[in-house]
Amino acid sequence: MEKPKIIKELLNLRERISNCKEMIEYCDRMSLSVSGQSFDNEVVDHTRNFEAPFVKWIYRKIECEAKLKTLKEQYQSSITKLNEYLLGFEITDEIEIITLRYIKCYDWAYIQNELCTSESTMYRLHRRALVRLNELEKLTVA
Repeated sequence: MEKPKIIKELLNLRERISNCKEMIEYCDRMSLSVSGQSFDNEVVDHTRNFEAPFVKWIYRKIECEAKLKTLKEQYQSSITKLNEYLLGFEITDEIEIITLRYIKCYDWAYIQNELCTSESTMYRLHRRALVRLNELEKLTVA
């Protein structure tokens, strides 16, 4: 079963946000480190760089923070769009599964306990919810 476009978009944005946060942390660590002269390499460029070595990491961190802000805005708009799709659902358990799995990011064991269903019933509801989301996406695109 292929996941609907909106779910793929949410998962992709979540991954990109995570990567961006890691890059911000890395840039922060690098901006706090002080590099020294390197005497083991041959000097290629004889012009002197008057900028401190940590400045490039500060600039990169600022760029990543701006990118993170836009990614979070896109993520929130995707969640809003998914919630609009969920309004068309009739079965509340399907809504609950999609909400718990893709919006709140819980694992399957937690969802099973929350819904008080068997594992096979949970996966069946999930599959039906994905099919319904695919149908709703096709109706809105067409």
